[in-house]
Amino acid sequence: MALNTIKRKLFTQLETLTLPSGVTIHYPNVNSTVPTDSHLVPTVLPNTTRPVGIVSTDREAGLLQVTVYIKVGTGELLSSDIAQVILDGFARNLDLDGVRIDASGSIGPSFSNDGGWNVTPISIPYINID
Repeated sequence: MALNTIKRKLFTQLETLTLPSGVTIHYPNVNSTVPTDSHLVPTVLPNTTRPVGIVSTDREAGLLQVTVYIKVGTGELLSSDIAQVILDGFARNLDLDGVRIDASGSIGPSFSNDGGWNVTPISIPYINID
């Protein structure tokens, strides 16, 4: 399966999630204007190929990295709530028509950047099973 097809399936699933009011998805290289309100930035990070099962062919694997940006001073609870919605929406063994979430996702440590954002990375492992 082509990487663009994998991205479409993962991004489509992300768009089905019910996010808190005002939180938008900002896709890389689609719009150069960074949102001024809370937003997510999804990135697909292809990793390696690996065998699935004992006698199967190699499959592409990687991570869907969803980075949550909320304004500094908003508090950790909003970031945690958004992260949980994302993890729930990409539960282990979810099959997205040939792209499977093969393990539970994880929330990385939050940090503040120079732009006034509190940033929380979420990593979700996937594997192409087509």
